[in-house]
Amino acid sequence: LLAFARLYVGEGSCMAAEAACLGTPSIYLSPASRRGYLDALEQRYGHVTTVRNVQQAVERSKAWLEDPGSKQRAMSARERLLQESSDPFEFMLDVVRRYGRSAG
Repeated sequence: LLAFARLYVGEGSCMAAEAACLGTPSIYLSPASRRGYLDALEQRYGHVTTVRNVQQAVERSKAWLEDPGSKQRAMSARERLLQESSDPFEFMLDVVRRYGRSAG
């Protein structure tokens, strides 16, 4: 559902990050804290925002929902994120290949 949504708004930081990784703009509502991984997504790719209160969330939501290009920009950000990130399967395969033989 997150992949097909136009926007995610909520207090779940993981859900906000998952939505962003699926190409859905995200608003993380957190009165007291920030999350480094969300800050990185916000600063580097621009399709996540952390807000402190409901009013800010409503304002940002309206702005993204009224912008017809927001979903497409989030999808483009997703593609950049995927291109710039390591494949976890390949990483683990490399670890096993390098160090698996010496274990035992």
